[in-house]
Amino acid sequence: MKRGVVGKRESDGTFLWEFRSENKIQLWPSDDQQRYITPPTALFPRECLRSKNIICPPKLPIDLTAREGILGSAFSRHGKKYFVSHMGEDFITFIVMTHGQYCAKTKAETYNIGEGMCFVLPAKIPCDYFTRFEGFKLIWFHIKNTPQWRRVFGNSIRCQKMMFYEQFVFLYNLYAKELYSRTCSLSYLRNVLQLVIETIRREIFGDEKPADACSEKLHNLIVSMNADLSRPWDAKTAADKMKVDVQKLNSQFRLIFGKTFAKFLLGLRMERALKMLKSGQPLKEIAPAVGFATPYSLSNTFKDFYGASPRAYLKNG
Repeated sequence: MKRGVVGKRESDGTFLWEFRSENKIQLWPSDDQQRYITPPTALFPRECLRSKNIICPPKLPIDLTAREGILGSAFSRHGKKYFVSHMGEDFITFIVMTHGQYCAKTKAETYNIGEGMCFVLPAKIPCDYFTRFEGFKLIWFHIKNTPQWRRVFGNSIRCQKMMFYEQFVFLYNLYAKELYSRTCSLSYLRNVLQLVIETIRREIFGDEKPADACSEKLHNLIVSMNADLSRPWDAKTAADKMKVDVQKLNSQFRLIFGKTFAKFLLGLRMERALKMLKSGQPLKEIAPAVGFATPYSLSNTFKDFYGASPRAYLKNG
């Protein structure tokens, strides 16, 4: 794809950048604002990140959002001159409007997205974005086009009034506040991010809960896992307990929790390990209690999961 032109134009309202190619056009006025909760997307020119209106978070030891398949997300404020037209991006777009009105025009229909509404554009669907009014504010996500996320959003365009609007905005702002604070905690961010993602899932599913979401067998399995994390749990053992095959087990965990059984189990073990560590218990006691053969293997996994060794995590608090 041929790169567009980056530069300033128009004396009455200059553009911070302008991108034009055979597949995409984007005009970004210099007085528009954006505050990321992720590293800046590859779509935004690096030379424009120095603008006072483009705010980027500090770098984390672990890119928590990327691990969840979130390619980019930000709170944005735009005026009437902001415009995007593309021939179909290879990611899912999720938008929550917090002020004003935004228009999304596909080949088949024009969607008017008002305050308190959300909009879902599946991957690879051409779309134009613009507003007919003075300005608008929104929270946007670019989400990796994976089977996991397609199960959440489906394959159809959605434009709907949100049931959990206030909860979603509160959680999103809570995540951003912690992210930009001087005492940012990875475990706190991880927990809030999971709530943000779960709220998105509930918003899209609504009353139509995914199959087996309240399954008694699934509930009992998770209770059993939490009660004895020292046990050598694996997908086969869990599947046998639920009387399903491993493929069905992982399908249910991806649908309901957005991750495989193994990743869900790892999350339980790491949360328990962190809780025990904060209570002052030594690694030699924590390791067998959460299913690790040695303190060394626990320490390595802990560092990979939280971005710091147990000792460094406690020190930096």
